[in-house]
Amino acid sequence: MVSSQSIDTILFIFFNDIFNFSLFFYLLLVGLVSQEPVLFDMSIRENIAYGDNSRKDIPIDEIIQAAKQANVHDFIQCLPQVSHSFVLLSL
Repeated sequence: MVSSQSIDTILFIFFNDIFNFSLFFYLLLVGLVSQEPVLFDMSIRENIAYGDNSRKDIPIDEIIQAAKQANVHDFIQCLPQVSHSFVLLSL
């Protein structure tokens, strides 16, 4: 284990030297948010609508609006057979 006295920089969390925390406590404070999109093996429409669990059938105009807000609408429009496009996973 590295002593905080042997390094030039000290990292503080909640006004405490990070080396004073137990690893378990530190891991409770840290979270990971992946920046990679996760797409399911279904249509693009179904992937966009997946986030709304409160309704069964999401109107297409709401899905298009969500795609525009996410800046993916133009990209989706360039895909072949947009209305039937499925997300394909490459190995």
